[in-house]
Amino acid sequence: MRPASQTPGPTPDEILNLGAAYEASQVLVGAIELGVFTALAHGALDASSLTARLGLSGAGATDFLDALVALRLLNRRRGAYSNTAASDCFLDRDKPTFLGDALELSAARRQRVWGHLAQALRTGHPPDDPAIPSGAAAEPASPVDRAPAFDERTSGSLMTARALAHSFSWDEYRCFADVGAGQGATSVQIALAHPHLTGVCFDEPGLQPEFESYFRARGVQDRLRFEGGDVLRDALPSSDVLLLSRGLHRWRADERNRLLANAHQAVTDEGALIICEFLAGARRRRRSRSLLLSLRVLLESPHVAALSAADCSAAIRASGFRDVVITALAGGESMVVGIK
Repeated sequence: MRPASQTPGPTPDEILNLGAAYEASQVLVGAIELGVFTALAHGALDASSLTARLGLSGAGATDFLDALVALRLLNRRRGAYSNTAASDCFLDRDKPTFLGDALELSAARRQRVWGHLAQALRTGHPPDDPAIPSGAAAEPASPVDRAPAFDERTSGSLMTARALAHSFSWDEYRCFADVGAGQGATSVQIALAHPHLTGVCFDEPGLQPEFESYFRARGVQDRLRFEGGDVLRDALPSSDVLLLSRGLHRWRADERNRLLANAHQAVTDEGALIICEFLAGARRRRRSRSLLLSLRVLLESPHVAALSAADCSAAIRASGFRDVVITALAGGESMVVGIK
């Protein structure tokens, strides 16, 4: 007698996998720190050769490598480990596409702030914890102290910067301004890809030495310059194209509208505004990265929320721009373009 068929009920697998995501991310960050992917960049190695090269010992070393296989970060064939195509491209420290710095620094930041999420959601304010700076205090005062934050922004933005340099009709314009430019990584990638362009990086005045050092190291100091100022109080640099990258969601609605109005004044006639952001889906059911980013910012600054494509487009149009077009970029970000 066959057992009666039963309608399968829900399983906890998806919930349990999500609960283990933190451990999985720590395995990834540990592998970056140990140099696993860099060690395998020149070819496959068996377990004994790889652990010896990495300086690992004990039974946990094999479990660690096999966990990377299970997480689809490594391949294993006939006892030899090798990088996947994505790991080889983005996790080898010697490649220009390396994203490990951003992942390592983001992990350290995650450990410091995410344990306070419930408190922040109850109060609507960043956690009252002196170990977690908020608002203006979240940005270190000295260039030396700012270096890790610069490194994280630069590493995390390089993939988007390269995509942006080749996803817009730069040949139609002569100059651009990058507002809130981080370390200038986006401007550098655009300048390298389009030798006819000149650019201005607009950010806090005290950051000028960091920017200029970055420009010189990449040979674009003759076409890029730094200008210091306050993005909400000072006039933005006049330019054919004005860039706002990964910053719009951090402003309150009134500040965001003021910034976009300032951008409209700065852009030349027939010029363009480009915004790069992680945008939430129209129904806020997908694109979890944007929503998680918004929650992380909540832990450091109040009055923030994820922006949807519709929110962003409406705000740009309200400031006077037209012909708004949204294009998906690599890494989950979107490029939003408005024409003056």
